[in-house]
Amino acid sequence: MQTLVVPALPFFQREFATTANGATWSATDFLLFSSVLTPLLSKLRDA
Repeated sequence: MQTLVVPALPFFQREFATTANGATWSATDFLLFSSVLTPLLSKLRDA
């Protein structure tokens, strides 16, 4: 998944008018929250 995000970082930087560091943190946050919330929401749905 990380290799799909890296080429998109310049797009995020332009689209959201942020720095390269800000775009990187946004992508990292997205991947982190996705990896944590996916199993939790799946477990809640099964209950």
